[in-house]
Amino acid sequence: MIATTSHNSPPKLGDLEAVLFDMDGTIIKNSYPFPQAKAEILATLRSRGLDVPDDIYGSIANLLEKLKEAPYNGHTKIRGEVLSILTKYDFECTSDAKLRRGALGILRRLKQDGYRLGLISNSNLLVVKKVLGAKHVYSLFDVVITRECVKRMKPYPDMVLAACEKLGVHPSNTLVVGDSWGDIEAG
Repeated sequence: MIATTSHNSPPKLGDLEAVLFDMDGTIIKNSYPFPQAKAEILATLRSRGLDVPDDIYGSIANLLEKLKEAPYNGHTKIRGEVLSILTKYDFECTSDAKLRRGALGILRRLKQDGYRLGLISNSNLLVVKKVLGAKHVYSLFDVVITRECVKRMKPYPDMVLAACEKLGVHPSNTLVVGDSWGDIEAG
């Protein structure tokens, strides 16, 4: 899936300066165990006495935002526990990750053609460095933005905006490439 930062109309090729990629499912082929992560997060929250609905507010990013609000905001330690659970699953799902066919060639071609490249991932920075370093693609990115770099994860636009700022490009001259609704929303 491809999302643009210009009101759903793709930038003119001559105006395009940067391409931001998601990692999981886009650059690498892996399977994130969302049902297991969600179940563990729900169990953790409920064991701490928090009454949370099964839908956990639509996404884990939304849940993390909800934990900043009353009546949950007094439980700041729980937000850290949720992030620890996510990190555990980040490492598990990327242990046997494979580079997507064609990904290396596309990244190299875009660099060769003068585009600025960014990676925007809801994954943990250590996981991103480990996985993309092992696949010899980490160094191709001019900027890497992970959940530790922003206040809100995708589907919020914080990662896209932070990457554009660091790259010195306007969001309307940036293409976002990902494989999920969260990537499209962020773009």
